Amino acid sequence: MVRTDEELKSMVKEITLEIESRLENVPLVGLAVKEICYHFLPEIDPHKMELCVVEACTNVIRHAYEGREGKRVKVLLTIFPDRVVFEVSDTGRAMEPQHLHAPAPDLSKVEELPERGLGLQIIKEVMDEVQYRSSEEGNTLIMTKIVEGG
Repeated sequence: MVRTDEELKSMVKEITLEIESRLENVPLVGLAVKEICYHFLPEIDPHKMELCVVEACTNVIRHAYEGREGKRVKVLLTIFPDRVVFEVSDTGRAMEPQHLHAPAPDLSKVEELPERGLGLQIIKEVMDEVQYRSSEEGNTLIMTKIVEGG
């Protein structure tokens, strides 16, 4: 069945969440994402989506904003019939491109894994597509998960 543009638009849901750049605020976004996914996307694991968004927001606060409070972290969640897209945006320091394209660590050597620095690797493992954009207006990490049967 072919759907019209109007039918497709009516099937798209968009939710924006915004927090101040304080680590104690990150679980609020995680909880909201988990519950939204639980209710609207039963095909995917809501805990994994929560984990990815929490990791992305934590990275923004720790690295883009260097721990500075009073800044904004914005999460745009868009649910399409066949995928869900999470866009985490900030106006802090841009991420170096090599971080996004770094090879995955050897997980078989648990004792050699760093205590920190695995957030982006987790995101790349869980999501189907990960992109990063940086401009004068700010930075956005775009994470896409395909919805089976969508």
